[in-house]
Amino acid sequence: MLHGIIAADNSLTPRERQFLLDIASGHEPQASSPRPQLLRQMEVAKILGVSRVTVWRMTKDSILRPVEILPGTIRYPLGEVEELAKKGLMGALTSRRKYTSDTPA
Repeated sequence: MLHGIIAADNSLTPRERQFLLDIASGHEPQASSPRPQLLRQMEVAKILGVSRVTVWRMTKDSILRPVEILPGTIRYPLGEVEELAKKGLMGALTSRRKYTSDTPA
């Protein structure tokens, strides 16, 4: 009966459906570690090849826009970090300077 309910549930993705069917059948579900969509500051630093201080400065300069998940706890969207990594840090810094070039140094 449980298999029928799981198979008929349209709100499940195929991956979720298979996971539940494996559990219902008594099989050990495959351990898959999906990539997190929100990253910690240290993970961002590792992806970009910079220090945590540089990530903090990029946040302060609005190059990176974190999400506050709890008061005082921020995470960085994976897509934004990947886009920045593709663009390269110099490209990001150059585009940031275009917006702030009218302010005196």
